[in-house]
Amino acid sequence: MSICKQLEKKNSASFLLGAVIGGVVFLCIFGAQTLDFTYVDWLLHSNDIEGSIDLTQHYLGWEFYRRTPWQFPLGLTEGIYWDKVSVIYTDSIPLFAFVCKLLSPVLPRDFQYFGLFGLLCYALLGGFGGLLIKKLTGSFFASAVASVLFVINPVLLNRMYLHTALSAHFLIVAAFCLWAYQKDLLPGKKIALWSLLLVCGTLINAYFTPMIFGILLASLLQEALEKKGKITLKISVAIIPVLLTVAAAFCFGAFYGDVPASAGGLEVLSFNLNGFFNPFTYLTAFGRHTQGYRDMMYSAILPGMALSTAYQNEGFSYMGLGVLVLGMIDLILLIKERKKVAAKLSRPFVISALVLCVGFTILALSPKCTLGEHVLYELHLPTLLHNMWSAFRSTARFIWVVYYFIIAAFVCLVTVAAEKPSEDDEKTPISWGACFLVAVVVLQLVDLMPGYREKYEAFHSLTPYESPLQSEEWASLGESATQIIFYPDTYYGLYLDGKTSTDFEIYALKHGLSLNNTYMSRNLCTQADERTLSHFARRSNRESFPDVIYIFFDDTDYSSLPASYHLTYQTLDGYLVGTE
Repeated sequence: MSICKQLEKKNSASFLLGAVIGGVVFLCIFGAQTLDFTYVDWLLHSNDIEGSIDLTQHYLGWEFYRRTPWQFPLGLTEGIYWDKVSVIYTDSIPLFAFVCKLLSPVLPRDFQYFGLFGLLCYALLGGFGGLLIKKLTGSFFASAVASVLFVINPVLLNRMYLHTALSAHFLIVAAFCLWAYQKDLLPGKKIALWSLLLVCGTLINAYFTPMIFGILLASLLQEALEKKGKITLKISVAIIPVLLTVAAAFCFGAFYGDVPASAGGLEVLSFNLNGFFNPFTYLTAFGRHTQGYRDMMYSAILPGMALSTAYQNEGFSYMGLGVLVLGMIDLILLIKERKKVAAKLSRPFVISALVLCVGFTILALSPKCTLGEHVLYELHLPTLLHNMWSAFRSTARFIWVVYYFIIAAFVCLVTVAAEKPSEDDEKTPISWGACFLVAVVVLQLVDLMPGYREKYEAFHSLTPYESPLQSEEWASLGESATQIIFYPDTYYGLYLDGKTSTDFEIYALKHGLSLNNTYMSRNLCTQADERTLSHFARRSNRESFPDVIYIFFDDTDYSSLPASYHLTYQTLDGYLVGTE
């Protein structure tokens, strides 16, 4: 038997090759320096390399969590807010933060796991992508080429190190793999694997929880339509993973403290119906804080399209010219080879897939559906329903489920339509369909080159971090203080001035200080401002707090501050600083 024939029969070979491909792509873009566990400078000035301070905030969240004494819930972090808050809300990849905190006594002082996480995101996406296509088509060659198509997609490129935890797209494809392999799994193993995937997804980033659960429900719907399995088993597969996920979230402090369950922005952080064809992303400004990888054109060939708001960058889901061309070819093949394709598709699967894709598209659109700059419709929902939907306010991200389903479907359609039986009634290992996929990959790479070039240049021109807090006075202030308090009224406070937050977090870590508020994934500025105003009321009643450094940003004029605060003011590096 030839090597190709042997590989056709081994699913593990497809996974391993896909993982290698993903790892190589990651190293080509981001370089090996990000894998140095002790190299943290690249994480401290992400505003320069990514146009966003989020990566820096994620790393600093891990550092505060690391220095917090163990307690329950296990994810509680001290020093970044008036009260303890879960590491979940610093987007520090809680699962990795927890494991590394366990190992903290033997780890070096400067330690980061974000480079390793990025490598795993690419490797596992390639691996699970190859495994999925191998199962659906039986072709090792097609699975190998498809792995490349999965890992070079521009959505992953856009997210990696912009919102690091949200780059774990392999979780979505892994869920599709579980769906594809569901008939091969015993009930106990099926429950265990779905539980593992849901818990891991939740402890990486909670946005993956409804995505994975939606795919789980689609797989159960297919089984129900096929009238296979006992109803009690289906209920167990649906409920047990959810209960374990809720338990894991509770243990990590997801429900601890006064963190709001919902947040604003539901209608504007949505998916635009031109998203699959739009290669342009905007640099979005939030006050002094910017969000997004600059104004970026990801296509060398197609033009950018308008959005309803710049916040719809969250829905960036450009397919790439190669995949779009593949889709057009698939449309022709569906017409020409409809009988062959229909023979491969069961009615229950088609119904389940449609329910999944339509459902997540509606969720991604939010209550306000837009096409370009035009609003097609807007739903006026009851307050309770609106608040529940707002728990995942960046609804545009839900389109990723549809995005990866489309890529897998396009690859499978062209492979199945092109396959021909050989003389020994086995599939030929290499068909014209797989060869066509190679051409699609080449076209995809050519089209996406502007995005790759921009990322490559940013991560290969890294410089040491330099704090903007250069005055010598900061050192003496830090030696005699235990806390930094930012003074309101701060509008949305540090949520709109994330650079101030990260710079002072670095300063606080260096001197062992805590802060009354920081930039996190949930805006706690209203609660923090209430606590801070209460603190200043105590100052007005002549209570003394000599160990506090007060930072007045938002261009506060010290002459406007009440004399009853009994503070001495000075300006350091552009910040108005008060001390007792």
